[in-house]
Amino acid sequence: MIVTEKMLQQEVAELNELMGYGAGPRYVRLKSGRGKSMGKGFLIDYSYGGVRLNYANFGVSTGQRDVSPLRQTKFELYYALRMMTSALLIKKRKK
Repeated sequence: MIVTEKMLQQEVAELNELMGYGAGPRYVRLKSGRGKSMGKGFLIDYSYGGVRLNYANFGVSTGQRDVSPLRQTKFELYYALRMMTSALLIKKRKK
């Protein structure tokens, strides 16, 4: 199975929704032309040939924190995200 960036983004969007973060962190352009980071939630860091799941809280300017301990392949991160969302769905159903 080939895991695409679109599949990873869908899983992150579902994880953000289940955790109550809505659309997750995003970057907006202000009228002055400057960019601003807004929101909090999970996002994917693409660098050094791998991917990593990060948590960003731009509302209080704490920056980003690594959730996954190591750089992974897209395949590995996809299944880690599926596991997280599945566990949250099971927990939600029990309530």
